[in-house]
Amino acid sequence: MLYLLFCIVCSSVLYIIFKAFETYKIDMLQAIVVNYLVAGSLGFILANGYGNNISMDHLLHADWSRYTLLIGLMFISIFSLMGISSQKVGVATTSVANKMSVVLPVIFGIAFLREVITSVKIIGIILAVLALVLTTFKKEKRETGKLILYPVIIFFASGILDIILGYCSKTYINETNTVAFTASLFSIAAIIGFLFLLVLIIQKRQKIKSKNILAGIILGVPNFGSILFSFEGIKATQWDVSVFYPVLNMGVVVMATLLGWVVYKEKLSMLNLAGIFLSVLAIYFISF
Repeated sequence: MLYLLFCIVCSSVLYIIFKAFETYKIDMLQAIVVNYLVAGSLGFILANGYGNNISMDHLLHADWSRYTLLIGLMFISIFSLMGISSQKVGVATTSVANKMSVVLPVIFGIAFLREVITSVKIIGIILAVLALVLTTFKKEKRETGKLILYPVIIFFASGILDIILGYCSKTYINETNTVAFTASLFSIAAIIGFLFLLVLIIQKRQKIKSKNILAGIILGVPNFGSILFSFEGIKATQWDVSVFYPVLNMGVVVMATLLGWVVYKEKLSMLNLAGIFLSVLAIYFISF
């Protein structure tokens, strides 16, 4: 449970940092690329510190290398798409699309991994989904037309990403390679992002600024922790994928909402408070 809590805290802090990006006019792409460079470097330092003596060549030829390439690409793609969607469609709609994607790994876990499903778990999952909707609900103008494609793509992409991460955690990750696997994910994302940023710099469409680098460094530490602790959490709790991710996403939404209220004085409606209350009930049904 401790790793799960660490994961929730790290993931929630990411939302607070992204909120600050808007205030300080941080370039999202530059910060994201630096963030992955920092997270990948942390992974290599920790992995070699444990005596694994890993290298990029080792990671690229590991059994799970094809998955890390896919996940690394999805990391930076989804991050960038969420930024665009938040601007064009709205933060609330984008947030709901991202967190509601938890339905997909739940269905996958039950249908393909043959995870045990009970009436109590079903009640907990339903309450978790409802809690996510209520906690993230904001009174914003709904967008129609082509713009709705952004949250729809985010919904499916985030859900597929959670499925792949959950599958890898059950199939490839063990006590000795968790940090190495995490390092490879961020390193691949960093390489892809750096190449894309380099093209923009050559085309003189981007100019590196020190504040963006600093922002990326600050973002990279909790981002690394959010993924590492999620893998450790699945192993430590020994929960099914259909249980772990609903509890994780629900905890992130609740903590991020409370942090937004404390740090940025964001208002909580009665529906938001009802969502927080339902999340506590959902954790009780799913966990116990």
